[in-house]
Amino acid sequence: MTITVTKPEGSDNAECSKQKVDASLNLLCAAVPPRLCLSDNATVPGGWTKTWLLMCLSYFLCQLMSYVAEPLFKCKASEVCGGSDDGEVFTNIYVIRNLVQMVATPIFGWLSDRFGRKPILVSIFITALAAIIVFETATTTGGLYISSVLSGMSPVSAIYIAWIGDMVPKSFRTRYICWLLAVGAVGIGLSAFGPVVAAWCSLSVSVLASSIALGGVTLMLLIPELIPKERLGKDLSPPSSGPNILFLVLGSIMFYKLTQNIEIVTRQHVLEHHYPETYCFSGENATQASYECLIFLIQLARALANVIAGFVSNEFLVASGAIIGLGVTLLVSAFNTHMLLSSAMTVLVHALVGISNPMYFSITSQAAGSGEQGKMIGILSFCKDLSTVAAYKLGQYLWSCGSDARDSGETWAAILPALVGTVCTLAAATFLMIAYNKKRTAKSS
Repeated sequence: MTITVTKPEGSDNAECSKQKVDASLNLLCAAVPPRLCLSDNATVPGGWTKTWLLMCLSYFLCQLMSYVAEPLFKCKASEVCGGSDDGEVFTNIYVIRNLVQMVATPIFGWLSDRFGRKPILVSIFITALAAIIVFETATTTGGLYISSVLSGMSPVSAIYIAWIGDMVPKSFRTRYICWLLAVGAVGIGLSAFGPVVAAWCSLSVSVLASSIALGGVTLMLLIPELIPKERLGKDLSPPSSGPNILFLVLGSIMFYKLTQNIEIVTRQHVLEHHYPETYCFSGENATQASYECLIFLIQLARALANVIAGFVSNEFLVASGAIIGLGVTLLVSAFNTHMLLSSAMTVLVHALVGISNPMYFSITSQAAGSGEQGKMIGILSFCKDLSTVAAYKLGQYLWSCGSDARDSGETWAAILPALVGTVCTLAAATFLMIAYNKKRTAKSS
């Protein structure tokens, strides 16, 4: 398309050239809405609807495909190990995946900043599918660990969130990040029924995952790639308060994840101590349906929390409230001995995480420079995964410290994880509120 600019009488060539450049930039901004050049006061254009639907559907299918084999992890570990040390292998699967994801997410985020979101997302889809195929065909523990490594190299959420940071003005970012994560939570919840659906259709899980992955990649490729902001001649540097806020947010999320995962470990140990029965949910097991429904309900609670969180106006205060709520659930879980209350705590924790996680992503996206969305979201995910791995080890240690006293019937053994969790809760909320104060100070100045 040719752009024609009429030279007004009395104007010089420099003024005419400036008009031509401005017209070119306007054409670029209008070609694929919304672009990076949208201001914070802009409204989301009508053309955004199609792009948003494609992004949600492709993300939904990617999450559905990535987690479709997870209900089989424990039974696969038992099958490969012949019933011996399957608990250790089962734990190692998750630890290895978190460790690899911790390292891979910032790298993939940085690569997506440099080479575009689409190429990186295609490679992530392929890697996630390869992880499922290796898992299903594994006959040794080495095969399961290779599958965990491949699964950890699929940080899909961070790339999609960075993509939203590219497309959406800051005033809309929290809403769309929350709603995208809600769609992903529904996909994870439905993935619990994947093995049953595959059995009904007489398909292997890997064949079912391949079909889902094909649909996800096709939809993702239809999403328009953005023009890099450098071509639009915009300033890439973040606000002066950005680095300080990011540092505080990274510190906060590490303490927040310590609180969350110490609560999970403590609750699991409390249940194992008072209800020693263990279950392996295989396709023939009558309790499989109950397990699938529980996973779906948990993810549904998380999705609803994501949707509600999308309407908040202050990310810092909402995240701080959710963190304090997690601290309270840790106190309850540490002293709880009832299965029903523990199930309620499980749903509550996921709902609180559904509120707080997108707040952290949104705050980071708004504080980061436009050319480094993937990198900063990746670093945030790195800190989150690092703290998760550390929390599991710390939770195990805190529980073992009071094992003798617990066996003797003394109640003080539950105080240690509750005390550490309370300290982490206060630290996470304090870091976040300091960051909020810095942001308000920077705005007023």
